[in-house]
Amino acid sequence: MQIFLWVLLLIVLAEVMSLRKRIKKLEESNPKGQETEKLRTRKGEIREEVRVPSFTQDLKEEPIATRIAAVSEKKEVKEPPGEFVAEYRKVADARDFFPAPPGPIDKFLEQLKAFFTTGNIVLKVGIIILFFGVAFLLKYAAQRNLFPIEFRLAGVAVFGLSLLIAGWRLRARVLLYGLTLQGGGVGILYLTVFAASKLYHFLPPTLSLVIMVGLVGLSGALAVMQDAKALAIFGITGGFLAPVLMSTGSGSHVMLFSYYALLNAGILGIAWFKAWRVLNLLGFVFTFVIASFWGSNYYQPDYFSTTEPFLVLFFVFYVAISVLFAHRQPPKLKGFIDGPLVFGVSLVSFALQACLVKDFEYGLAISACAAGLFYILLATILWRRLTEGMRMLTEAFLAIGVVFGSLAIPLALDGHWTATAWALEGGAMVWVGVRQKRLGARVFGVLLQFGSGISFLIAACTP
Repeated sequence: MQIFLWVLLLIVLAEVMSLRKRIKKLEESNPKGQETEKLRTRKGEIREEVRVPSFTQDLKEEPIATRIAAVSEKKEVKEPPGEFVAEYRKVADARDFFPAPPGPIDKFLEQLKAFFTTGNIVLKVGIIILFFGVAFLLKYAAQRNLFPIEFRLAGVAVFGLSLLIAGWRLRARVLLYGLTLQGGGVGILYLTVFAASKLYHFLPPTLSLVIMVGLVGLSGALAVMQDAKALAIFGITGGFLAPVLMSTGSGSHVMLFSYYALLNAGILGIAWFKAWRVLNLLGFVFTFVIASFWGSNYYQPDYFSTTEPFLVLFFVFYVAISVLFAHRQPPKLKGFIDGPLVFGVSLVSFALQACLVKDFEYGLAISACAAGLFYILLATILWRRLTEGMRMLTEAFLAIGVVFGSLAIPLALDGHWTATAWALEGGAMVWVGVRQKRLGARVFGVLLQFGSGISFLIAACTP
């Protein structure tokens, strides 16, 4: 009964969207061209009735006084008829009307409407109904114990593989149809593995995660070969959510972060071929948000040796992805950097590092110094080997390295040494800014000079 209601609801929704689309087409088919033609005809009549004196006559033909009198003479111009004015204003108002840009909610509703009213509507609605049907089938079979669990899960898995294979075979003839079937097949396989592990406890969590990694790799490869960004996003999202959905709260963090390392390696591999910004940001957000949640709830100082390598690895992954994204852009956007990724990785990684090394003396200072050296070395390599179109990214890495190096000084030394080092560094930055005519370097140098003075005063006032 529930399946029937969902099917009926989706059919009604699709029909309503189709009717709205037809009404919109009828409204747009209003013959405004006839009004424009009438307007042009009336304009032609008025031009014939109003005669403007010519100013291009030869000066020798008439005396100047006669020409001045002819020009200054007032001509009676017939007023355009009221019907013409009304039609002119109507057409002008229609042409000059520019609606306000839609907001985020309106854009989402428009995209949702376009999804249900364009393309193969029957296919899209059918895939959605299929997902609900498979979910209800698994639930109903679990409640009624109709077949052995192995047969149920195997049947659903075979059905998902059939959709995946059919979509791959149809990609050459109807690409959208084939991609939709492939996405539906991958989704059903995700759902089957999740049900086998979480609902029925038929598969162990380790084996389930291995299968999930295989599905992520498969969807990523299919996405790159077919240039289908949506398929890659779908696969990566399912891969990151799989351990969250199947978590029991007692798993190993080493296995969790190893699994995420494999996913991020897949994103890095995709970034080698495609500049898909949404996929990069999605992986960054999933990785560091889940890692931060785990750290705030489960981290202990004894886990440092098994956690620090993964943080460094994730940091290196997304710095490399930033470089590949800037390098893989089209010629017109060559060197364009992803600001949230370039600066967000350094900021979030350093914040997590501060939590990990808070119990170590000079731990944060060493971390800041190492990060500064890493970014400066990377900027040097990019400047020497990838100068074409990579200047903006090189300057961003250099600025981050200088900031980390400046931050390491007060974390390791007292106020007097900090004041001295910042004063020297600030003077050098001002000199570089003046020589190269860079306002940013001069402003940063002046800020370091102010910081040097404040640090000296604090150190002098501290007993």
